[in-house]
Amino acid sequence: MDDTTLARLGQLSRIRLEVDERLPLLQDLSTILKFVDEIKSISTDKIEPLAHPLDSVQALREDVADDDIERDVYQKFAAKTIDGFYVVPRVVDP
Repeated sequence: MDDTTLARLGQLSRIRLEVDERLPLLQDLSTILKFVDEIKSISTDKIEPLAHPLDSVQALREDVADDDIERDVYQKFAAKTIDGFYVVPRVVDP
């Protein structure tokens, strides 16, 4: 990573980099790129890919349809209802 590349990245990302910001940013980006190169150098040939990092089972309730909805209780707290439906402000103009 050099100053020319940093200037090009700033131009492409439409970020104005002040002179006093360039050196610390250049150092940070160089450190990150070295770390990525170090990770890429590690051999993963004998490592099985993971489908999920945790081998655990989700304890979820059974999905069962329920007709026992107390609409009148819930709609008491609504600002406005008509014929059992919630009335909300229009968000799309016709």
